Amino acid sequence: MGVLRDGNEWRSKASISATQRCVDDAVKRCHENGWRLTPIRRRAVELMCLSKHPVRAYELLHAIAGEQNVAQPMRIYRALEFLTKKHFVRHLKSINAFVWCTSPEEASDAPFFICSECGVAAPISAPDVTALLVKRAGEQGLQADPGTMEIHGLCGTCSGESRR
Repeated sequence: MGVLRDGNEWRSKASISATQRCVDDAVKRCHENGWRLTPIRRRAVELMCLSKHPVRAYELLHAIAGEQNVAQPMRIYRALEFLTKKHFVRHLKSINAFVWCTSPEEASDAPFFICSECGVAAPISAPDVTALLVKRAGEQGLQADPGTMEIHGLCGTCSGESRR
């Protein structure tokens, strides 16, 4: 299929059913809300769900360019803008990449852990932790937005590898 930055490949065929569930969810949510899931938006969903890591716009562009005659940068950016605004994906600003989210709440309100070594990203699905961070920020006079909180560190796999 394609290759992501740093030589990381798209997920194996074993994740095809998980990817289909992502697409089915996107189709259902679009239908329920009267939104259009255009072919390029749908392909972006598929590729983000297939990816092991957050995906940059140009990675999508290069992957789609080999498949369709629609891979113009502005079309990719418009697709990502739609998917972000409708809370299908989250734009991780600190690494300028996008990640598929399993719920609209995850896409808009959850802080994310990002591994500084391998790039894997995972939402922090703990509303009490998020509320505490927002509260503590407020005590410092800062209006925190959980949708932009990103914590960098090492994932379990990479921290285990770094100890060897």
